[in-house]
Formats: sequence, structure tokens, C-alpha cells
Amino acid sequence: MTIHRERQFTEKAQVLDYFQKSRDILFKIRQAGGLTSTGVPAFWLEHSPADALDASQRSHSDQELMQFLQSLPPVAPTDALETFETVDGFRMQFVAREPLVQSPVAAAFDADGNLYVAEMRDYAYKPKPGRKPLGTVRLLRGSNGDGRFDQSTIFADGLLWCAGIAAWEGGVFVSAPPDIWYLKDTNGDGQADERKKVYTGFGTQNQQAMVNNLTWALDHMIYGAAAGNGGIIHPADAPLASGVPVEHNDFRFDPVTGGFEPISGSEQFGNTFDDWGNRFTCDESHPLSHPVLPWCELARNPYLLIPSVVQDIAGSSVLVFRISPVEHWHQIRSSRRIAHSVRTPSSAGVTRLLMLARALQSIAVARIPVSFTEMSSAATPKTTSSIDGSWFRMGLSSKQSAARTSNPRSLSVPPTTGFVRSIL
Repeated sequence: MTIHRERQFTEKAQVLDYFQKSRDILFKIRQAGGLTSTGVPAFWLEHSPADALDASQRSHSDQELMQFLQSLPPVAPTDALETFETVDGFRMQFVAREPLVQSPVAAAFDADGNLYVAEMRDYAYKPKPGRKPLGTVRLLRGSNGDGRFDQSTIFADGLLWCAGIAAWEGGVFVSAPPDIWYLKDTNGDGQADERKKVYTGFGTQNQQAMVNNLTWALDHMIYGAAAGNGGIIHPADAPLASGVPVEHNDFRFDPVTGGFEPISGSEQFGNTFDDWGNRFTCDESHPLSHPVLPWCELARNPYLLIPSVVQDIAGSSVLVFRISPVEHWHQIRSSRRIAHSVRTPSSAGVTRLLMLARALQSIAVARIPVSFTEMSSAATPKTTSSIDGSWFRMGLSSKQSAARTSNPRSLSVPPTTGFVRSIL
């Protein structure tokens, strides 16, 4: 396929489709654990609506599209975990699913083990004039001590593109552009009656580049990704104060003093740290980047020219060897893009390159026998599943947890270390 992507010939889209269909059959063989002596099942090779349609055409009839763009069947939440493969030594567990949560994109535990979940119900739209945004923060609690969440309340609503949460002093900081809020329940009813706008000025021009991923760091400050929208940030109670620009930067703030400052970064999503305080970010096509040079030092010499302050660790052309079938809408979009020179055959969104990297979760990488780049995408679905409203917990297996508990140095990191969302 790599050779044919570089060639320019009339049948390129059809040839690439042929190779992709062959690849899909290989994936089915892998899912089946191999083939029997009878070889490839005949029904795998039978002509389907996909074979009867030239996906590279500029347009198709409604009847052709209705037949071709049939949705893949959903997977029940009870069966969803079986559709994932995980790196050896890790396991996945359900944390919450609909109706307890809807459209989750970020979450944070408080000191009591309650889980605050950012629900981006309004992506990718802004509210109509006179209406409030649809984004919410959901509070999940357990009532009987079995370690499972069984109570769910809307903690706060009316939040545009809510995509970052950090717990502090019985409440949570929440990013909802153009603002960062502090929300707190003071009477125990599960709803935020204290609602304070802390900072304002974040950009809202691009729904794929909103402020996101509020994360605590070792310096007792909260770090966030300003993404591509940037902005000039002011204290919400001092709109005339000199603003802090975060264009082409990320940021951090001190929840005690209210101090706010830009930091190196400005990737699209992701914001996490390792045990030594090194920070890692990502964007839709770069799953692992490391801001190396600190902004506070570079600002001392504005005349110093530096190509980049971020090291791209994984690279921009990261192939994805998916184990789920290719959606027909994806196939027809990719073929049209190639056929009509909208994108090159090797660009993201056309080939099986990584697309839509959204989050990172660091772990104690020195104590686990897998590479850090493996852990940046430790779980992969075997099938395309309708489980977008669910949250999973991904942590070490019992064997790995026991090994870490026996090491006193490992006690600083809890056995369950991260959350992953199914992005399909």
C-alpha cells in the first residue's frame, strides 16, 4: 500500500480500496484466532454493498448511499469490554455508563472518592442566541460502600465545551471557554450552589481547540492546555487588569494565590506528568509530545530564535493497525479525498494514520515492562462499538499491582492509574 500511495495513476483509489479490503480480511482472521483447514470462509469474500460502489466518485445517488452507509451494529455495554485488547499487565473495568453519564470527556476524583465528570453535550456547537450552553458537570457517588457508583446528579450546567476538571478544597475547577470556574456544593445536595468565575478570556473560535485538561502537578499548581484558540486571560473579578496572552502557549495557575502564567506547550489536547515532573501533551495526529524548554526562561530573551520548544516524541505519521472494521463513511471519505486531490494518500484522515489523539495518562513507566509510547494508547477496541457514553477504568492487573505494592518506592502511585474514553 505504501508503494501505491506514492504512485499517481487513474485507478489509485480503487487499488487502495482493494488492499484495504484484503487487510480487513486479515483482521478477521486475527479476530478468529486463525483459519481452519477449509481456508477463508466464503461469506468473507462474497460481494457486499461496499464492493458494488465506487467510493472514489464525487457524488452518489441517495439509494447508493443508503445501502453503502449502513451503520455497524452497536455493542451492548455489558459486552463492550470484550471488544478491547490491552497491553499485557493491564485490565479495564467499567466505571459508569448511561444513564449515569452522557458524553463524558474528562473526569477527576475528589478527596472522598467522588467522581466529577465533564459532559460535552454541546460539541461541536454554540448555543443559539438567548439559550445557555448544554455542557454539564456530573457528580457520581456510591451509596453502599461496594466501590461502584450508583448515584448521579447534575452538579452544574450551562457550561460551553466543558473539557477540564481539577478537584480542590471540596469543589472543582472547570474549564468552559471563555472561562475557568470554581464550583462547590456547600449544602450536600449534590449541586453546585457556589459558582465563581475565576478567569476569563479563552478563545472560542474553534470547537476543536478549546481550553482543556486541567491537571495537578508536583509544584501544587494546576496546568491546562490552551490549545489553538489561545486568548488573553484576565481575572474574572478584574476585567481591566493587564491580560496574560496564551497564544501558542499553555498555562498554569495557583489556586491559593490566583497567580496565572503561560507555559511552553500549545498542543491541542492532553496534559500529564511523569514521576519526575516531565510534562507530556498531544494533538490529533501527534500522540506524544514533550515541552522541553520552559517559557519563563525563554521570555528573558525575546530575540532568541528557537524552532520549537516541544519535542515530537512519537512523530506525526503514526500508523494505526486497527482491529475493528473500517466504517463505510470513512472509506468513502478517504477515497474521495484521494481521488479529488483534497489530501495526499499519506496524510492523516485518509490512510490508517493516527487521527484524533485526545488524551494521555502517565504511569510509573520505570516499573512496568512496556514502553511509554505503548501506554499512550494501551487499549484498542476490536470492534466498532456504540459505547460513547461510557467511562472505563484502566489499571494494572492484580499481578502487576502486587509487584508494585511489594516495592516501597511504588506506593506513591495508586494501583488504578487512569481513565480512558472510547473514541470511535
